[in-house]
Amino acid sequence: MEETQERVRKGPCGAPECPDFDNPTGQWQFIPDGFDKPVVRDATCTCKKAVCMRYFGLKPPKQKPGRKPNQRAAAERPGKDDPCLPAIYGVRKIEEVWGERFANIGTMHPDERRNELPASSMRAEYVVHGWFGKKSLAEDKNGFAGAYWVPLKRICQGVG
Repeated sequence: MEETQERVRKGPCGAPECPDFDNPTGQWQFIPDGFDKPVVRDATCTCKKAVCMRYFGLKPPKQKPGRKPNQRAAAERPGKDDPCLPAIYGVRKIEEVWGERFANIGTMHPDERRNELPASSMRAEYVVHGWFGKKSLAEDKNGFAGAYWVPLKRICQGVG
């Protein structure tokens, strides 16, 4: 009969940079099988300090503290590079129409973009360069110039 040796979790820590390798107490985790980097002190375990866990690949790499910077929006998503006219503003005067689109693919799920677009999700929008302002002239007499994606329905609201 073969005797199987049971592995025991105990120190010392096998990471060369361990700040407290000779501490016999604490929690231990087995070093992964097939680990290629050098293991010191003939150890079979590592302590659960972050630097040691990272050495053996048991914890993700250290990251810079603080919030991550905002990622640039993808080309098909609406954002700074693809402004839509806010609902509180209306079109006062159209100087030029630069482009058109029939669906805003930035708001669609990837499965919707792969299939044929249903008529219910189609919405004609145009890049309108002109004058815009709040719908009530009493609040916003001057308005402002700019270029925005504007739905056809909102362009035609002022036409009688």
